[in-house]
Amino acid sequence: MAFQTLVEQWGPFNKRMWGTAAPTLATEGPFSVGDVIINTAPTAGGTYSWVCTTAGSGSTSVWKTVALSA
Repeated sequence: MAFQTLVEQWGPFNKRMWGTAAPTLATEGPFSVGDVIINTAPTAGGTYSWVCTTAGSGSTSVWKTVALSA
């Protein structure tokens, strides 16, 4: 597991988690659209966070990368 579920509810469905990658294992989840994983090891020009754009479990959920500017 590349992320930690230190969950903060933003609303009735959204969670904020911390980690170093978006989930990929089928056993991770479930995730809802709008859930966010904040990168705990960001680099200049790298990934700041990932936002869930399609609900599902690790291997079926879709995540959009939010990049940092250099």
